Amino acid sequence: MLLIRRFALFLLFLKVLLSADHPVVLADDTSCAADAEDPTILRKGVMEVLGDELFGSSDGEQSTPTEAASATVPGGEAVKLRYVRSFLSLDEVAAAIGFCDGRDGWTASRQTYDGDGSAINKTSRTSSSCPLIWPLLYLPKLEALRESGRLKPELEDEIQFAWKLMQRISNFLKVDAARIEPLQLIRYEPGQFYRQHHDHGSYYGATTEQRPITFLLFLSTMPASDGGGHTKFGELDIAVLPRAGDGIIWNNVDEEGNLLMDAVHEAVPPKESGSVKKFAMNVWIAQDPIMNNIDTASYRTS
Repeated sequence: MLLIRRFALFLLFLKVLLSADHPVVLADDTSCAADAEDPTILRKGVMEVLGDELFGSSDGEQSTPTEAASATVPGGEAVKLRYVRSFLSLDEVAAAIGFCDGRDGWTASRQTYDGDGSAINKTSRTSSSCPLIWPLLYLPKLEALRESGRLKPELEDEIQFAWKLMQRISNFLKVDAARIEPLQLIRYEPGQFYRQHHDHGSYYGATTEQRPITFLLFLSTMPASDGGGHTKFGELDIAVLPRAGDGIIWNNVDEEGNLLMDAVHEAVPPKESGSVKKFAMNVWIAQDPIMNNIDTASYRTS
């Protein structure tokens, strides 16, 4: 029954996408994050800059500002909080948002409640969400869809874009791509928020959403002058100011699988008086391959 419901949802989603009509841009590189300035955090209310010397490339050498690299966020060691620089190019940022805008894919964000798998809207969050098409389900079907004449170029572009990004994430985090949940975009209009929450289902008594690792990619730059729009870890007293193309990674459980309570975080709203929207992408790494539990209809699209 659960399998049938899940596949029915995907078929409905595919039907909507097949009828969509929107332009798509696919980017090929990971260079050029949005801002040449150094990444910035607030720790205990004091602004700190993460300079070039903190970032190392995969081979252990100091990286350049235009190649993906990570640095430990001071004070975030309890959840292995890392800042990732230059993971997406500006073209890729625009493409990801364009997929959702082009097919009117934004819906009110939802979340799991009471551990029973039900998903409801709550006043603790007011954002909008949009899932990219999940490549692991559709890649095997591409040829059949092409032969049917129902596969529009923009649909295939989105599938290939998401797959390419999942492979990059897999290589960067050294995890199996089969454990990467469907990529979820989030949009916060001025004044919209997501109150304190945890990304691991066990925090809510749920058996779904078993996510040891979160990789949050920023798809917009929030100017310091706005005074909002940052991702805040209250227990750590750390807030990260988003910069398009960058991201942050943290652990939700320890090596024994115990919940890390310091991983509770919130999306602070962009100022209501401002005009800047915040966009981001949730990359959740599941404990087990997603196809082992194909019924993910109860997953939050946050």
